[in-house]
Amino acid sequence: MQVERTRMYRVSEVAGHFEVSAATIYRAIESGQLDALKLGTGRGTLRVTGAAVLAFALACAPAPAAVADPKCLKATNFDPTTDTGAPVYCDSCHQARLKLLDRTDNLQDTARIVAARREFAERYLRKTRREFPPLREACRNPYVRRVFDERLALLEKTIEKKR
Repeated sequence: MQVERTRMYRVSEVAGHFEVSAATIYRAIESGQLDALKLGTGRGTLRVTGAAVLAFALACAPAPAAVADPKCLKATNFDPTTDTGAPVYCDSCHQARLKLLDRTDNLQDTARIVAARREFAERYLRKTRREFPPLREACRNPYVRRVFDERLALLEKTIEKKR
C-alpha cells in the first residue's frame, strides 16, 4: 500500500500495511507509539493519518549503522569500523519481532475462548509450537520474547485446566 501523508486510514488498513493484526495496531495506539484520531461520540471510530503511519514505520525501522548490531546485518563479514559502504540491514529480526507480537495477541485471545473452541485452540497451540521457534530465535528483543513465552504458557495452562 502506498501511504499518502494527508489521507486517513482505518485501523484494519494500517494492520494490513504492516502485515499484523488489528489488535497489534490498537496496542500501538494505546501505548502512544502510533497517533490516532477518535471520530464520533461514545465508542466512535479511530482513524490514523498517513503521516502517523509513516512516522510509526520510521520508528520501527532498523537503527542506523552507528548503533547497529553487526549480527543484524546481511553481510556476516561486515565490520563497521573499516567498511566504508553502507550496511544492508537484515529485515528478519524486525519481521520476527512484528510476527511474534502479532502471535502474542492471538495467543491471548485464543486462551480466552478455549472453553467454546477447544479444538481450534489445541490446533493453534500445535501450529505455534511447530512454526514459531525459529522466529522466536530470530527476534533479538528480550521483552517481545518474554511476553511471547508468557502468552504461550498461558494458553497451555488454560487448555490443561479445561481437560
